[in-house]
Amino acid sequence: MKLQNTTMLVTGTTGNTGPYMTDQFVDSGANVIGSHITETARNAVENRAEHVDAVSYYQIDLTDQAAVETFTETVVNDHGLRHQP
Repeated sequence: MKLQNTTMLVTGTTGNTGPYMTDQFVDSGANVIGSHITETARNAVENRAEHVDAVSYYQIDLTDQAAVETFTETVVNDHGLRHQP
């Protein structure tokens, strides 16, 4: 599957399946926005990741509604995406 000119959001990029999903999307040509909960976990994933430069990482606690709203606005602004709440 080719995903050129698409942007994928992967939550939990530092979890069990997140790094593998991220690699598959990047291998297919997608830009990936990844969320993680701690910098320590992010660093561990980056040290073994195949496509470190192809992923934009953001630290966020997805159980915090205010943080999710801020994250959404930040990602929209950083990546020129359209968002309609």
